[in-house]
Formats: sequence, C-alpha cells, structure tokens
Amino acid sequence: MKHWLRDKFVLLAISGIYTTILLYLSLSRLPSGTIQFQYQDKAHHLIAYFGLFILWLIYLISTRQYNKEEVTDLKTKKLVYLTIYCAGFGMLMEVFQSVFTNYRVLDLYDICANCIGVIIAYLSRKFWIKIYNRLLTTRD
Repeated sequence: MKHWLRDKFVLLAISGIYTTILLYLSLSRLPSGTIQFQYQDKAHHLIAYFGLFILWLIYLISTRQYNKEEVTDLKTKKLVYLTIYCAGFGMLMEVFQSVFTNYRVLDLYDICANCIGVIIAYLSRKFWIKIYNRLLTTRD
C-alpha cells in the first residue's frame, strides 16, 4: 500500500485545505481573546505562514522522484516561487482585510510576521526535508 506521504494528491489536499483555512481566518471576524503576551498575534502570524511554506514544500517534494538525492535537491527556482507565493499570499490577505471587511485592518507588522515565518521556514527547509525522508523510510 502506498504511504500517504508519497501521495501527491493527499498532500495537495492538505496544503489546499490549510491555505483555505488561512484565507478564512484572515477574512473572518475572530473573537477577541485574552492576550497572554505582547505581540501574541504576531507569533500566530509567524507560525501560520511557517506552516504554509512547509506544507507546500512537502507537496513540491512529493511531486518529484523518491530518490533521496533528488528530493533534497529541489530546484532553487521552485523554492523562490514558493517563497514569493507564501509571502505574497500573506500580503494579499492583509490588503483584502482592509478592502473587503470593515472589522479588520491592514497591519504592516502582520505582514512582517508573515514574511519572517516564511523566511524561517525557507532557512529550515533542509531539516524538514530530512524529517520527510525519515518518515518515508520508516514505513517502507
């Protein structure tokens, strides 16, 4: 039986659902909760866009051969596009908040947090690729 981490359609669905949830949360009215620490909202943004990049990275890896050397050598051009897509999506969500809602506003610090999450994910990509490879080899 095929491991679900090798099924590019499953990974595409997971990445697409995550992106859709992020879109929904970005444009919906969220209850104002208690703030545990200053800039907690920015930490949420950073984590959300870190996750966005990693999920789409795993999907991109799943579309390649399962040869270990090829998986770790994902084309740089695809990584640049993925980075631009994820950071651009975060910027677009902030613009949409101010244009399409009357209860959310564009926040430059949110955009910075989104981009920092993407950059951290980009810089840690080799670690996540190793984790992905280990998960695949433990099930084979």
